[in-house]
Amino acid sequence: MNLLSQIIVGFIAVLHIYILWLEMFAWTTRAKKVFKTIPEDQFEKTKVMAANQGLYNGFLAAGLIWSLLICDATWSKNLALFFLGCVLVAGIYGALTASKRIFFVQAVPAILGILSLVISTNQKKENIDFTFFKWNIRESYYLKLNLSDTLFFINTYPFEESVSYTILNDKDKEILQNVLDTISFPKNETSFENNKIEDGNTYAFELKNNNQKRSLKIHGGKGPIHFWKLGKILETIKARHQFTTINKKFDFSEMNKSLFFIPPPPIIKPEISEFQN
Repeated sequence: MNLLSQIIVGFIAVLHIYILWLEMFAWTTRAKKVFKTIPEDQFEKTKVMAANQGLYNGFLAAGLIWSLLICDATWSKNLALFFLGCVLVAGIYGALTASKRIFFVQAVPAILGILSLVISTNQKKENIDFTFFKWNIRESYYLKLNLSDTLFFINTYPFEESVSYTILNDKDKEILQNVLDTISFPKNETSFENNKIEDGNTYAFELKNNNQKRSLKIHGGKGPIHFWKLGKILETIKARHQFTTINKKFDFSEMNKSLFFIPPPPIIKPEISEFQN
């Protein structure tokens, strides 16, 4: 779900929470000023019925909020489409049976949300070249992704150097594409570091998109939290795939230089003859 779709879905969810409040808790007070076509003497008589309607609107809001909290991109989109469809039907029915105003208040936002989700799913993706780097005392590797289905794994840990690849499934492709479509790089900072040597992982990211290049290095818990989450997503995707070794070379010197990254000193494997002497 892209950023525009998230904004529309969030707006509709908030709108239905407001409707819930009006119909369940403010039917005889504030609701009189909102639902002006209803005779004033009917509000007290229809209080219980309105509360039931408010509860149903609350379910719609809950479903839309749920769709925003789901990490699986396909499930999130499908759930949002279902609840937006429910909102659309409710808006059309309300416009036909109660007030035409309901169509513009309830159905039109739902239509916009559905269109946003459908268009973002079908639109042609931009030319993206994404590289991820992870380093700690136990492992050191790059993951490289472009528009194809291929994810490259470049192991740079001493004595384990290799290049391999895997074919991503549709679920993993959509997860990564949605993250890359919405993630925001810091404008003025390219590096967040903790000077304590024992503080775990270093992540680095580089995204090339339409002749633009953005990069970031984070270390020891410092830096934007959404990049730490992205790193964990990439580690999870790597862990659940089998990689096939290939003979291919990559040059990451430009990325390392732009991020002021100094690789760890090489581990020198001693010769047996040294100990024999």
